[in-house]
Amino acid sequence: MKRVKKKSYPKSNFLIVILILAISTTIFFMNYEKDCGDDMVCFNSALEKCKKATVVTIEDSNTFEYNIEGKQNELCIVHITLNKVDPLAGTEMVESFEGKSMKCELLEDINTIETSNMLSTCSGPLKEAIYESIIEKMYGVIIENLGETISSLAE
Repeated sequence: MKRVKKKSYPKSNFLIVILILAISTTIFFMNYEKDCGDDMVCFNSALEKCKKATVVTIEDSNTFEYNIEGKQNELCIVHITLNKVDPLAGTEMVESFEGKSMKCELLEDINTIETSNMLSTCSGPLKEAIYESIIEKMYGVIIENLGETISSLAE
C-alpha cells in the first residue's frame, strides 16, 4: 500500500486568505445599508451618524422614502422620494408629485428629518414641484385679494 503524503501549505497562503476575508468584511460593512422599515427612530439614529439607511413613512397620507447615501464633503446626503400621493389630493397633485425625488445635502449635526425645514438644502424634481405648487397657491391668493381690493376701490 502506498502511503499518501500530506500536502503542506505555507503560512503565507493562510495569511493571504485571512487578509482577503478581512478586506471583504470591511467592504461589506462600509456599504451595508440598514433597512429601518417604517421606524423613524431607527432612521434618525442612523442619520445622527450619517450611516446608510432607508425608511418608508406615511405623512399626510403620502408615502415617502428617505435614503441616507452617506457623507460627501462634510455633508450628509439624503435622497427623498415621494412614492405615492394621497389619491384624495386629486389627479393634478398625483401627476405633479408622485414618483419625484430630491437630493438633500444636510449638515452633519442634523438628527431628524423635517422636509419643510431642510428644503433649502435640496435639489431635484420634487423640490421644483413643491415650489411650483407654492407659487400657484400664492398666485391664487394674490388674484383673489386683488379682486377684493379693486372692488373696494370702485365703491
